[in-house]
Amino acid sequence: MPSDKLSVSVLEADRADAFEHTRIVSDRLPDDPDALVLEVLRFSLATNNLGYVMLGDVLRSWDAYPSPSPGWGRVPVWGAARVLAAPRGVADVGTVVTGYLPMATHTALRAAAVPEGVLAVDQPRAAMLPIYRRLTTAPPVLAQWDEHQIDVDTVLLAVFPFATLLARDLQQQTDRVVVSSASSRSAAALARLLSGAGTAVTGLTSARHRAAVESFGVYENVLTYDDIAALPIGGDVVYADLAGSAEVGAALGTRLGSRLAATVVVGGTHLRSWSAGAPQDPTVSVFNTGDREQELAAELGQEAVEQLYLAARIDLNGWARPWLQVRTLSGLEAADATWRDIAAGRSDPLSAVVIRP
Repeated sequence: MPSDKLSVSVLEADRADAFEHTRIVSDRLPDDPDALVLEVLRFSLATNNLGYVMLGDVLRSWDAYPSPSPGWGRVPVWGAARVLAAPRGVADVGTVVTGYLPMATHTALRAAAVPEGVLAVDQPRAAMLPIYRRLTTAPPVLAQWDEHQIDVDTVLLAVFPFATLLARDLQQQTDRVVVSSASSRSAAALARLLSGAGTAVTGLTSARHRAAVESFGVYENVLTYDDIAALPIGGDVVYADLAGSAEVGAALGTRLGSRLAATVVVGGTHLRSWSAGAPQDPTVSVFNTGDREQELAAELGQEAVEQLYLAARIDLNGWARPWLQVRTLSGLEAADATWRDIAAGRSDPLSAVVIRP
């Protein structure tokens, strides 16, 4: 079927009120022989998607799959898609790719072939970091996995690049790490890779999530935010700030003093409470997955980075598979309801949702 004849549905958000005002619209793909046409198979929604909205102008998240309607945007998600049509030499029909996708039944873009899969090259995507433009050919190991493993993989697509790169950096800096927002999958995956390499990790979380965080089996200690004063003091510590709370950072500074060797700020599950006008602290750095990938690819080559990713992807799947409960829902209406639940804070560290649009 020609791409412009496909029945396409897309979930859009009002950019001025993205957490409350959404809609599902019909769309028509362009009749472009040079377009890569994709059928979206599945995607996951989690708190990281909230960050794409809160930091949308900084991360250029809205540029990934722009809406033709002024004031509306398409929140990107991480998922898998099947190639329905492609120019010769770009991709084979039937190939499954994973990466940054819209909440939609289908999409189309212009892309170039790269060793990892395809890379979006059309505007305005061309100005985005490669990690958000690349659709990676699904590795052969996925053919050996059952449906639950594939669903777990879908949930972790947003996580393993970040966890791989930051864990590698932290292992070279310290043997003790404190992680906030420890109930998030990003934090837990980071802790899994760090602890597996012998780094001691303490997780900070809310009282209501403490039991779940302890059950992950990746933290040497789990403390609530109110119990930071009980944090054991030993050697130098690096703080991975995934919560974005100035109060938590200050409490750690008070407890650890000069033992707090560095703080790495990593996006957040909340809007940040620190002031942009605060004096610069040389011990504080900001970690951006896309930027770090570019740096490491320049140093080692993208193929080496992809091998790091694959090893982490397999390891994290084996770790999460026994305990991560994945609900599989059908249709964009289910995606809309899930989006509202996540925005309202109604999420469970031990479960996740995969949408088949």
